[in-house]
Amino acid sequence: MSEMAALTDDLDSILAQTLRQIQESLSCDACSVNLLTADGHALQCRAVIGEGARWFLGLDMPVEQGINGWIARERQPVLIADADLDPRRLHINGRTDPIRAVVGAPLVAAGQTVGTIYASARQPGMFTQEHLDFLVSTANRIAPVVQRVWLLEQACRRAEEMESLLSIGAVLAASLDVDQILQTIYEQASRIMDTSAFFVALYDPRRGELEFRLVYDRGERLEPFVQSLNESEGLADHVARTGESFLIHHLDREQDTLPIPPVVLGAPTQSWIGVPIKFADQVLGVISSQSYEPYAFTVRHLRLLSAIANQAGIGLQNAGLVAGLQRAQQEIMAERDKLVHLHQVVASVQRAEDVPSRLQRIADGLQALGWGRVAVFLWDADMDVAALAHAGYEPEDEGALWNSWLPCRRGRICFGTGMARFRIGSCYYLPWCDPWVRAHVPRPETAGAGVEGVECTDDLWYPLDRLYVPLLGRQEEMIGVIALNDPVDRRRPTAEALRIIELFAQEAALAIENAQLVADLQLINTDLQELVDTQAHLLNTIEEMVAVLDTEEGIDRPNLAE
Repeated sequence: MSEMAALTDDLDSILAQTLRQIQESLSCDACSVNLLTADGHALQCRAVIGEGARWFLGLDMPVEQGINGWIARERQPVLIADADLDPRRLHINGRTDPIRAVVGAPLVAAGQTVGTIYASARQPGMFTQEHLDFLVSTANRIAPVVQRVWLLEQACRRAEEMESLLSIGAVLAASLDVDQILQTIYEQASRIMDTSAFFVALYDPRRGELEFRLVYDRGERLEPFVQSLNESEGLADHVARTGESFLIHHLDREQDTLPIPPVVLGAPTQSWIGVPIKFADQVLGVISSQSYEPYAFTVRHLRLLSAIANQAGIGLQNAGLVAGLQRAQQEIMAERDKLVHLHQVVASVQRAEDVPSRLQRIADGLQALGWGRVAVFLWDADMDVAALAHAGYEPEDEGALWNSWLPCRRGRICFGTGMARFRIGSCYYLPWCDPWVRAHVPRPETAGAGVEGVECTDDLWYPLDRLYVPLLGRQEEMIGVIALNDPVDRRRPTAEALRIIELFAQEAALAIENAQLVADLQLINTDLQELVDTQAHLLNTIEEMVAVLDTEEGIDRPNLAE
């Protein structure tokens, strides 16, 4: 056993024996020894016997208030006949017992106050000067022993706390892995406080959600989960929204005084401490430690967890920045891959032999890019559908595509005016939640189940939403349109996300026009060749006829070719 543990056991034994002697000598209902906390702002009940012992053990009492606080501040003993009449008495929410007589003395050694001895009784006037003298004598006798252990405990506690904070700082400086950072926070917090229940939740203000990324209960790590912020309940929600720390000593007794009712997930805890994780006044998340025993946490624990949260804020911010750069790099690489893929699709469109093949390659290429269902319509001179290719649809769906997928039969009119407010860049996004869309756009059976009553309040893609990408020729005339549905990310399109699709549509439209021009030129060449061949055949026929006539008439004609 370490010297610290041995001294602590000795002190607890000494205090227990001392309190039994006091209770026997004073015939008191309860008595306690209360030691100053490391910061000197509170007295913590270190040992207690008698009535309410279970509830007072570990309790923090502010030095600025109460009879015990007065004894510690003034270093003076007290003898009070009726505490109910004494203005110094501290009334603790849910914990104030009907004591009347009080006697107490300071624990002072080498000129330093380390705590108090305090005895109480229900009967007024229970204690005498003789009782006070005995208590003062007892306090003077045990004060040096208490001070020695108290100082050593404070030093060891500070060292352990500093070691934990340094360990967290070292991990945060060396790691950019969020899960490793959170695991280190839990492990180091467990060294300096009760973490029977513990969680770290990351705050997403855009979605109004808390992601409980790390959750422990009685040493077992639980599955992460996401919880939407609710202004009417949830202590973690309250800390995330207000950015303020929160400490509950005894949930059952403080329930009616809480600013917000807690959400109980599993067995209810009695002690609760929660602090915000911040960076530059921005709340990044919440750290909470809980105990199934009341009065497990003090203001010191609150400050320690806040210090941990401050370091966590820096680490999470750095990890977030690096993750953001990595995501940006991955997105750039993905965009590059998309561009390469679409460029290859355009090249294959140019090589296709006929219009149906060209349209089909466009549809297949876009489906491979992440769209579940694609339909490519080509107009004729009257702006009616002349050709159609699709990917992701069943063969029997083609009839419905011809008849109902487009919001109008003459694309120029519809896309130019009626849907102008749905335009994103050169594309048109029609959300089914919009009343105009429901009133003017046919509902095809091929689109799947609709979402009735949904409001345009999020960025999700719903089954009946539609995205149209015009195919514009060289003269900026619409030669067709691409209809897209079922994106793999299930998100509504943004102008940035559609830029590649727009570029592809431009190249695809030009490829279709070029291929059509080549086909037309080939047809013209074929016609010209046929005309030349016909003319040559005609000339040969004429020459043969002339030769026959000349022979019959005996005419010798000069060879014009010579």
